[in-house]
Amino acid sequence: MVSHGNKVLWVPAAEQLAGLGNPGQWVNTAEACFLPSDVAVPEAVVNVARRAGLLIPELPDHAFQKLIKAGQMQAVTAAARDDFQLTFLSASNMRQALRSKGNIVKPSEISAVLSYVISDDKFEDLHDLHLILLSDNTVKQIKWNSPGSSKFFVFTDPESRRIFDLMAANKHQLVEHAPAWAAMSRAKHKGVSLLESKSLNVLAPTVRDLANSLPSAWKGSICDQSWNSGRCHPSQRWLNDFWTLASRSMSALPAELHSFVLVPITGNRLASQAHCRDTQALGYAQLRSWSETAAATLSAIGCLCIADARADIVVSDLYGNEPITTALDNLASRTEMPLQQLVAPGRVSNGTLQQARALLAFHVDAPRGNAAPVWRILKQCSVFEDDRSDTSVKYHCLPSGQLGLLPDAGWEAYMAKLGQLLPWSPIKYHTASNTQRQLLKHSGMKSPSMHDFLCNSLVPAINDNSTTNSAEPLLLHILDVLALHTDQTISPLSDILITGRLLPISRCVDSTSPLFRSLFSKHNASGYTLLPDVYATPQRLAALKRHSLAHEGSPDPDFFLECGQRFSELSSSQSTSRDDTKRLSRSLVNMLHANVSAYQRVTAWTHIKAQISAQSSKKQSFTSLTRAAAAAAASKHLCLWQTAQTMATTAWWLLQSL
Repeated sequence: MVSHGNKVLWVPAAEQLAGLGNPGQWVNTAEACFLPSDVAVPEAVVNVARRAGLLIPELPDHAFQKLIKAGQMQAVTAAARDDFQLTFLSASNMRQALRSKGNIVKPSEISAVLSYVISDDKFEDLHDLHLILLSDNTVKQIKWNSPGSSKFFVFTDPESRRIFDLMAANKHQLVEHAPAWAAMSRAKHKGVSLLESKSLNVLAPTVRDLANSLPSAWKGSICDQSWNSGRCHPSQRWLNDFWTLASRSMSALPAELHSFVLVPITGNRLASQAHCRDTQALGYAQLRSWSETAAATLSAIGCLCIADARADIVVSDLYGNEPITTALDNLASRTEMPLQQLVAPGRVSNGTLQQARALLAFHVDAPRGNAAPVWRILKQCSVFEDDRSDTSVKYHCLPSGQLGLLPDAGWEAYMAKLGQLLPWSPIKYHTASNTQRQLLKHSGMKSPSMHDFLCNSLVPAINDNSTTNSAEPLLLHILDVLALHTDQTISPLSDILITGRLLPISRCVDSTSPLFRSLFSKHNASGYTLLPDVYATPQRLAALKRHSLAHEGSPDPDFFLECGQRFSELSSSQSTSRDDTKRLSRSLVNMLHANVSAYQRVTAWTHIKAQISAQSSKKQSFTSLTRAAAAAAASKHLCLWQTAQTMATTAWWLLQSL
């Protein structure tokens, strides 16, 4: 056996020494540094180890095995190796040797050596090793926890390479890629990647590093300049590369980038994420889903609109169901201008208003839970159809105060007149465009029933504005509507407008009756007025009769007495012919006969019932009628006396004609 102290092991010289005529040296086992039998060590690592002063002998494998069997190195295993006095090459003694020798590793050897010295994960022991190979082939020292040392960057995957490419290359030196750096990027230190922990002076580029590399001139809120210059803002090429990276690897921009003008917005402008969020910018993809003109329309109004779908990540979490109305509300608050001025004729073109109303109508058409916030914003915008009847299309915002819809399309022909009378502002809906109806869909308002509209709104408003001449068309339309609803009466409808004055319907007379035209055609002090022809259509008369119009079938005995009085005056007048008097008397008796049942319900008719029932007999005499009148007078029933007296007078004229 070879003695432990005998120099029987040959150690070849390192390349530098061999070139100087030094072929190597003999060493004993205590001086030697053996290669481990269970781990293959790359030849480049062995050469560097010998160069660093580690005496690694050349020993054939069969000789090494004989030494083991001879008991010189019993149980040489990975687990028990440290119990022996013999030295084996390891990452630890390799690092120590390299640190003592300085910069002795060739650039071509650095990759292999670096992989070897980190194989035990003792990364903190890499300090001061010359194992950083830069892209220009220079070698630098690794530093651990040295804040003031130079920083170098290495990309370990495509993402870090893209980040580095976006950084200013003249300020950041790039480390040549090696497998060891990728392994260190996967290792964890303080909960993050080793190459992101800042413990080493070799870093994998992160977005934070990118932000630190950007010129401070790129910070701001919004930039209106062309993209061609990169002095105060990024160039278009740089932006395209940046957003390609962001769309692939970021769900949101890191806080370090929020103040830089990196977000493309409409109008060839750039804005910072902070500004986009402060102004409630609208996302590109969302805008495109509404219409191709949405971005241009909202930009013309003053909203901020993102111009690149990849940049939508800066606002993707801002909006709920109401992005447009939220943006408009924010715009009004930010500019301290009411929406009545922001979305209004004069400030934006008519074409923009048309596009805005179509966009808002599309936006609010989907079902929503609470319509109040949407409606609050919408009614301030000048996107509702004007109610004037001129041919040009105009838009306006809705007036403040109470708003309401009309019962049906027929009433919307009177929008201007209704607007003057009603205590609330009517909105066109039934005859409006589909866009208008969509805008109003979520207002929470409903069209009232015809009965409620007339009873609670329109008729009381007409009664309160008796001098308004514009009420007559409305009254005529009310009567036309009531003619279609024969079962309805409107309790407040007690007056109609005649020659500019509101007169009680009960004091108006059916002008289609020949009897009444004769009795009431001349001026009289009775208080009854013939209906103007405009009210005297069959449909309107039918509606008026349900509302107490005086007519031949009127159940009011007072009106009949008034007719008798008018007849008495006419019959005593020399201008009334005998034939006219006979004709009128016959008509008046017929009216009395036709309404006996009605008059009986409101007078003490029983005293003259017998005389009335016999009135049509040719034997009826003037004396019997006057006797009835006397009986009525004796019973002190003035109404009966007047009725009997009228009947006696008219019957007398009637008998003269038989």
